[in-house]
Amino acid sequence: MRRKLFLSTCYLLLATFFISGCATIYNPATEKKEFILIDTDSEVALGKVISKQIELQYPLSKDTEKIKRLNLIGEKIAQVCDRHDLRYYFKVVKDEELNAFSLPGGFVYVNSGLMNKATDDELACVVGHEIGHIAARHAAKKLQVSLGYQLIMSLAFQNASSLELGRAVNTVFGLISLGYSREDERLSDKLAVRYAVRANFNPEAMVSFFEKLREVEKKKGANYHLVFLESHPAIEERIANVRQEILRIRCSATN
Repeated sequence: MRRKLFLSTCYLLLATFFISGCATIYNPATEKKEFILIDTDSEVALGKVISKQIELQYPLSKDTEKIKRLNLIGEKIAQVCDRHDLRYYFKVVKDEELNAFSLPGGFVYVNSGLMNKATDDELACVVGHEIGHIAARHAAKKLQVSLGYQLIMSLAFQNASSLELGRAVNTVFGLISLGYSREDERLSDKLAVRYAVRANFNPEAMVSFFEKLREVEKKKGANYHLVFLESHPAIEERIANVRQEILRIRCSATN
């Protein structure tokens, strides 16, 4: 009898948890119905908390030309992406490493070193890739699996302990340094191509950017690794996938 009562209580608590904190939504970026633990307001609040911690580790550039360039290109991509329920923030990190990353809630960071190397079309593709992660809610979904609903809510409402905040930041740092899953990266590459086309940038720049980074890595030697290229799948496969997506879009446009 006690066991049945205990199980009934557990089921009730689980049902209350999922009804109050979760929602099944259709995500146009992934083209799937997804079970999301946190709403947009909570995701944005969470992103703001984590961004403050991230910016303690990654100093921002004060180069007005770079900031203006990134924002102009970023806004064009944001206007045509699949997610418009949040505001996008574009920030230049003062770092010569060829890298870019994003946080849940609309935060996109691009290193000054990458901006020095990329053309406007290539930068648009890079930003499209990062916005693709946000539109597909990759980081948010990763955090909800890693941290759990209760801790996410504590972070969003700024009630988390320093230990809990550190755990969240470490999870995000892991995403930044190690990249997303193979499937997530494939999708973000495809979204980068789609967004570039919609915003009237050259999608072929995604290929030239990958090739450019690969050449830099070769010149630096075997011990040098670009974060942007370390995630799966391999660069050759990513280039092939991007070319296939460009061809698919062009064929669709002619039909």
